[in-house]
Amino acid sequence: AFYDSRQLHHEISTELRLHGQWQGELDSLRKNGDAFTAMVTLTVRRDAQRRSTHVIGMVTDVTYRKATEQRLHHQTLHDALTGLPNRLLLGQRLQQTVANTGRGGRGVALLFIDLNRFRDINDNFDHSAGDTVLIDMAQRLRNCLRESDLLARLAGDEFAVLLDDTDAEGATRVASKLLDRVAQPFVVYGHELVLTASIGIALYPTDGLEAEALVRCADTALHRAKQDGPGHCAFFAAGMQQR
Repeated sequence: AFYDSRQLHHEISTELRLHGQWQGELDSLRKNGDAFTAMVTLTVRRDAQRRSTHVIGMVTDVTYRKATEQRLHHQTLHDALTGLPNRLLLGQRLQQTVANTGRGGRGVALLFIDLNRFRDINDNFDHSAGDTVLIDMAQRLRNCLRESDLLARLAGDEFAVLLDDTDAEGATRVASKLLDRVAQPFVVYGHELVLTASIGIALYPTDGLEAEALVRCADTALHRAKQDGPGHCAFFAAGMQQR
């Protein structure tokens, strides 16, 4: 059984009448009630006078293929360890957000976050301990944000936050919450560990009108924040890149 609609029925009838064939994917039900996705091909058969006599249909179950495609697509855009969006998905969302904000809205803030001395965890314990901290850290950071905000893991101990419909004051509040949350102790193999973070902030449209420009500015501001010492955040300012 197929989930049908009048619009779909009209589309199929029109294609068969004009072109003699229709192909598409339909949500379907097995006899036992289980849902599956079917690739359906319908072909009109004609007699010697070119009159339509019947329609031949071929149905192929593509549920597994669709699931595989979706899984691969998710893996391409997400970090394998934390499940967070990766750098590629962040770039896509940043471009979309900037384009939409250009039509109206308060602004956009891009925050780059770097965990200070995270490598000490791997050196003093093992990579499994480091992975556990990163997974916990991802959840901590996510809990500081709105549902509409994007948290991404860029690489290693580097994260990024994309805030839309905000300004410098809003970005400062979020950065402060993130720094406080990072500084809360972790317990690893019975040992209490305390980490700090540095945050660099770039604002749209103040620091750039393109996604790539905002990424460069946030990265530059992060370098400045790290120079200021652990637990600091810094906004991008004119002259930083030249220095």
